[in-house]
Amino acid sequence: MGEIERWKARYMASEKSKAKELDDLRLMMESQRKSMLDREMRELTIRFQAERGNLENEIRKLRESLEYKLREIDECRQRSQKLELTIMELQRNEVTINELEGKLALVSQ
Repeated sequence: MGEIERWKARYMASEKSKAKELDDLRLMMESQRKSMLDREMRELTIRFQAERGNLENEIRKLRESLEYKLREIDECRQRSQKLELTIMELQRNEVTINELEGKLALVSQ
């Protein structure tokens, strides 16, 4: 029976060694997976920050363009108002000219 006990002990030691090796492999795989996930998260974070920076720059440029266009619109409105006043003044002058021409025609007769 000593031989059986020795084989049994060898078998148990082999099983224990195999179980430890499997645990070690499992831990190594989990560690590698965690490292890959960490690296991917860092890469995604960097990409996200770069994209965000690009979008913020684009938004800033669009706001500047909008402000410029709004100033142009305001200047056009002011010019339009001045032109309307000029037109009204010219129309009054035209009426005055017509009245004066009418009086001149009466005086000339």
